[in-house]
Amino acid sequence: MPYPSLQGSQVYLRGLLRAQAQRCQVSLLCYGHGLPCADEDYRIIRIPNLGKYRRMRAGPDWYKPILDCMIAARLWKEKADIIHVHNYEAPFAAYLCRRKHRIPIVYTAHNLMAEELQTYFSNPILRTAGRVFGSWLDQNIPRRADAAVSIREQTAEHLSKLGCKPVFTILPAVEELVVDVEKRTIPTVIYAGNLDNYQDLEIFVRLAQNLSEIQFRIVTSSRPEGGVLDSSIDVIHTQDFQEVCRELAQAHLCIVPRKICSGFPMKILNALALGVPVIAFCSAVPPMEGVIRVASYNEMEAQIKSLVHNSAQCEALGRQGKKIVLSEYAWEKRAIEFEKIYNYLINEKNRRKS
Repeated sequence: MPYPSLQGSQVYLRGLLRAQAQRCQVSLLCYGHGLPCADEDYRIIRIPNLGKYRRMRAGPDWYKPILDCMIAARLWKEKADIIHVHNYEAPFAAYLCRRKHRIPIVYTAHNLMAEELQTYFSNPILRTAGRVFGSWLDQNIPRRADAAVSIREQTAEHLSKLGCKPVFTILPAVEELVVDVEKRTIPTVIYAGNLDNYQDLEIFVRLAQNLSEIQFRIVTSSRPEGGVLDSSIDVIHTQDFQEVCRELAQAHLCIVPRKICSGFPMKILNALALGVPVIAFCSAVPPMEGVIRVASYNEMEAQIKSLVHNSAQCEALGRQGKKIVLSEYAWEKRAIEFEKIYNYLINEKNRRKS
């Protein structure tokens, strides 16, 4: 992946790396491009850039297989006790190097490809092909790792059915976010994240059209594709995470319109860490303090109407969510949980040798 960026997986990875660097020697092997990064806690190994290729968004393209082979070639030269791979491109590189690196591989599942890959195509034939190939990837990539980690319980169950052993569930975390801004005077609902098709942003647009008395805002690092957005929505493009936090903190509600999600939207933790309550679909988000889960579009619309005009309830939900998130969703705790998995695999490897 490019690193860093404001995409959920990269935000997750940066928080984990910074926490792990306090406990062990950690290096990140990634693509050559990304946003400026001043982190000094861990080593970043970048492969050379490929021509003018600088794509930051997720999804398939013709350049990535070449970049992944370059990652594999660079990984061949590295030494480690554990190789920890994320998403679906990195496992290919790690598995190619397995003959030399006879060390444990840990795979973290941020999504399921049968669910997501098809959304990058509009042609019905390509969408079907994407779903079929995505299902094949789900059945063959994760189970080849020595341990699989899911960031959501229901996905862990799915990985077990696909043959992954052992499987662990480790929820993501968030760093404490400090922003000194006031709430907007106009009731404001915000979406903070990328604009890819799997985010179901047509639901956000429909809400904005039906609730014209409420201000709907999107803050994103990506540009819209396919004209899904509406002129009634304010769109703020930024690569500055502090600006994202300021926009979130000024809103009354954060909406996650995604209907199905096998991962864990990092935007939820960011909003809660800033004391902003979240509304999301039950099918996409696990139960959490500060998150109102709904079963349908109509229920989401009704909850928004009710909450934006009840500032006391909004603030109470936000405080409740922030308290739980900052105490239970700390990266330091997650680093310890991962370290236990690493030690378990290293001990198993040494036991087999003896």
